[in-house]
Amino acid sequence: MKRTTAVTFAKGMHVFPGGSLDAEDHSEEMHALCHGLDDQLASLQLGVNQGGLAYWIAAVRECFEEAGLLLGYAKGHDTFDALEQKAQQLAAQRLALANNELSFAQMLQTEDLRIAADQLIYYSHWVTQPGRPRRYDTRFFCCTGTGRPDRHA
Repeated sequence: MKRTTAVTFAKGMHVFPGGSLDAEDHSEEMHALCHGLDDQLASLQLGVNQGGLAYWIAAVRECFEEAGLLLGYAKGHDTFDALEQKAQQLAAQRLALANNELSFAQMLQTEDLRIAADQLIYYSHWVTQPGRPRRYDTRFFCCTGTGRPDRHA
């Protein structure tokens, strides 16, 4: 995505969608809305004691909020394709999220969707060098793109 020029950092640069963890990302409610991954396995992959699943949730949430791309499954479907028929509804829900009219969990529940945590692969962990004016501690994920919960790239 191309960043706006109305910000202080990285004006007009091309970047990956991303942001910070929200308190909701750590909630049991959000964990229950994830398909194919639990906190124990996610935490193991990240090398942390607990709370790892929140990073997968945040990656999907930020991708939806910033780019309009939702990595998820419609209940009863096993591919991403099922979400194409919900495109207009999801666009309206994205706007409601941006206006703080509902939470990500509420949107997923309303649309009967699950986060496709099984489709994200943890890629890397970058920490900005000490001494820089802004420091970041960032985790990167890639989407497998298979669209099927039983196949991984």
